[in-house]
Amino acid sequence: MVFICIFITGSLSGYLIELFYTRLISKKTWENVGFLKGPYLPQYGFGAVIMYLVCSLDIGFLGRFFMFYILLSCLEYITGFIFIKKLGYKYWDYSKRKYNIYGLVCPLFSFIWATIGSVFYYTIYPLFQSSLPEWFILFSLLILEIIIIDFLIILYKKLSKITRKSY
Repeated sequence: MVFICIFITGSLSGYLIELFYTRLISKKTWENVGFLKGPYLPQYGFGAVIMYLVCSLDIGFLGRFFMFYILLSCLEYITGFIFIKKLGYKYWDYSKRKYNIYGLVCPLFSFIWATIGSVFYYTIYPLFQSSLPEWFILFSLLILEIIIIDFLIILYKKLSKITRKSY
């Protein structure tokens, strides 16, 4: 159950991070920053689960930082690749940053994700080591159901377009 709660916390937090980043830094506008309709970004949820798993390892600060750097960069690359190839949309573009890989990952943002992972270790991870309140578990399950329904609706619409084009 803790993984579902971590996933939901990451998905909702990630949406807020991206919303304010888009508004204040990148595009200077308020817009839905994800491919789903609701206020959540599942890729951040998966990132939170990865951070949680790395935090549970008995390794030192530098080892943990390196694991965050590599694993979260891999997640970002894979997510970006899927968005481009399957959804036909590029949600971020690091192509103007030094040493980027296909504009999907770059050392600067890999460092930022690793730093966020380190902050997660000292702030969020300890909160999930004790028993979680029942209301939080129920809330997480409800949001998970909403995310799944939202995803299935988007998938249905995407497949309907593909089916119509093939005839």
